Amino acid sequence: MNKIFNKIFLYLCVALFCASCDNDGDTVYVDGMAPSELIATASDLKLDISQRAKIVLQLGWKNPTLLSSDVNNPVTGDLLKTYVEASASENFANATSTAVTSLSKAYTGTELNTLAKSLGINVNTAGQIYFRIKSMQGDNMEPQYSNVCTVTVTPYFVDMTKLAVLASNKTDTIAYLHSPEADGVYTGYMNATPWQNCWFYEYSGDTWGNYAVDGHAFEISSASDAWNCWFADGTGAWFVKVDTKEMEWSATLLSQLRANGNNMTYYNKRQQWGYYITTTADNEKVTIDADAKEYNKTTRTDYAEEKTLHFAAADGKLSQASASTEINIAKAGTYTVIVAADGNGYLTYSVVEGKVDFTATDEPEAKYPAELFMVNKDDASLDLARLAKTGDTTYSGTYTLTADWENFKIVDRENSVVYGSDPSDLFTLSSDAGAWNIWFDDGVKAGETVTVTVDLKTLKWSYSVVK
Repeated sequence: MNKIFNKIFLYLCVALFCASCDNDGDTVYVDGMAPSELIATASDLKLDISQRAKIVLQLGWKNPTLLSSDVNNPVTGDLLKTYVEASASENFANATSTAVTSLSKAYTGTELNTLAKSLGINVNTAGQIYFRIKSMQGDNMEPQYSNVCTVTVTPYFVDMTKLAVLASNKTDTIAYLHSPEADGVYTGYMNATPWQNCWFYEYSGDTWGNYAVDGHAFEISSASDAWNCWFADGTGAWFVKVDTKEMEWSATLLSQLRANGNNMTYYNKRQQWGYYITTTADNEKVTIDADAKEYNKTTRTDYAEEKTLHFAAADGKLSQASASTEINIAKAGTYTVIVAADGNGYLTYSVVEGKVDFTATDEPEAKYPAELFMVNKDDASLDLARLAKTGDTTYSGTYTLTADWENFKIVDRENSVVYGSDPSDLFTLSSDAGAWNIWFDDGVKAGETVTVTVDLKTLKWSYSVVK
């Protein structure tokens, strides 16, 4: 009896299913789709490093319309998979494909620069990037493509052999470190004060700070919630190593320098070590060594690893070595040996005839350069204009603004000095770490040309609009 009942139930289910399928309009299926429409906010972009964090290009589009077999039952867009495709070829050979879930895609200067170079566009050369939207109903369905938007992009060179040490405001560059192999490991010398805060900026666009968890000093992170990094207690020249592969950094304070085994004296305001030596014969030698304290992710700031450093001397620079090499003093006499971190990542030495009076003013003798440069506010290696020498201490040059309220800095490359603006007076120059950017006030507009004048003796600058 149960078998008969089960058979009757099965036959009824099949009959009901077949009847439902016979009713017109009950089956709704996707019958293709109309292509999406793509627009771009720019058609020609010449990129530079100042745009690294800015949105320089946005793409926007409408989702394609899914065509339903029943006009009364439209198909939702939940079935769509959408991709932005980019290529340097009109036929989209070797295109990149990026999955998106919204109806727009924004590119920062760094992102677009990276994309352009990955597509084979040479730096400082204009090339076309072709964009389109690829829409699919499923992995096994034929895709639909939007119209193509063409954007001319000129990428810039990214120097991965150099890293900028930024002040706590993430804007001012206070030192540079170097990576000769461009392998993500940077080293160099810089001046720092106790508990000074900083960030490390790679020209790929990554800013490294401290991993944002207590107890993890000297571990670095490029995440948006990273803290700034900080030095331990100690004033003077530090050897800094930043390893972006191992995601850590270390700071080694040169606590005591020695010349021929004798202690050198550190002059705080000059940020220099000095030592007097009197030679009695020609071609006498000087060697430089140091006692040092290294802080790293093992020591944190709780204690330091004590070290003895030896330096090889060549071409006015000292580099760490297994044994110190000699500096030659050609003629017998009295000299001053000076060692300092130069702000560009190097530990330099010089031998000056006579005795430099470090304590008289504790200020170095003024040496005025042959020229000055207006430079990008974020990267002192990017020149905006040259300021020629017009007097013993004065300099002048013209510049055409590229933006309203444009910010910049002034650099004396001969003496490794970067000038910003004194926070209390826009028209007073300052080389302190807390100096502001310099800017043009009074509403000078982009496209206007100005004459910029600088007096290094008074540390004043001014400008006038060229009529």
